[in-house]
Amino acid sequence: MDIARELGFCEKKEVISPDEVLVITDVRATPKTVFPGGQVRLTVFLQNIDQEKDLPIEEGQQILAELYDYWIFKVDSTPAVPPIPPGGTRKVEWTLTAPSKEEIAGVKSEVDLKFRFIFPFEGRTTKELTVMTEKEYYAILDSGENFPIMGQTKTGGPVKVFAEIGTERPLIIGKSFPVYITVKNVGKGFVYNGVILPDELKITFPENIVVCDKMYEGDEFECEGCTCTNKKELRFFEDSTNRYSFNIKIKDSGEEIEKLVNGANPYLTKNIYVDFAYLYELRGEAKVTVQPYE
Repeated sequence: MDIARELGFCEKKEVISPDEVLVITDVRATPKTVFPGGQVRLTVFLQNIDQEKDLPIEEGQQILAELYDYWIFKVDSTPAVPPIPPGGTRKVEWTLTAPSKEEIAGVKSEVDLKFRFIFPFEGRTTKELTVMTEKEYYAILDSGENFPIMGQTKTGGPVKVFAEIGTERPLIIGKSFPVYITVKNVGKGFVYNGVILPDELKITFPENIVVCDKMYEGDEFECEGCTCTNKKELRFFEDSTNRYSFNIKIKDSGEEIEKLVNGANPYLTKNIYVDFAYLYELRGEAKVTVQPYE
């Protein structure tokens, strides 16, 4: 049974782009076994799997390559990562010197050389609002026809914003309803420091149909007109932020609303836009054995 159609809904429209944009395709430590004081080359291959945009997206931004746990190895060189073209691959290399025999007390040691890449990315979620008069709403309900469902589109990237409306059915003019915003990490890496920084997430409500007044009661967001921006860090707990609730009221007058009241249009659809930016972190490691001389 198609439950949505049984309840009088159209098929839900939701478009979600791929989660990953930057991936680690190969990791090599050469040699895998090294004598004390010997040199190791750590090579990592990065691929931009986006087929349309460079990484980073904005000119002047960069991908930071960093060793964050390398025991008592000495780092001889730290690489710079040039922008990666759409579908392109970059080879990133560090050179390290193994500790001396005295430093390892003459004992064979297995070490994980741990690295990470930190890069900026951005995304957008578009959430449809379908609005109609109460008369039209009940006319569709009585007829048994399907209601148009409010779809959602999320751009590619490992972090996505999920926008939910407090009802599955179209919104009635003059009525209030909640909008819920949640940010989720759906990729294989980590949101850097576990936060969306202040002023990096902006929600724009359609001013021609929404009463933009007292939309948010907490202190995480400030609203100016129909645009609400986070003024505090939005912290992740595991892979999700809290769910933030906005109270929205549909106008009962205005040019767009009059078209509905006069029957010129059975319903209209406008969009909520959520634009956001963040730093993302990919991690990896390579195992190396320090073998004392025989």
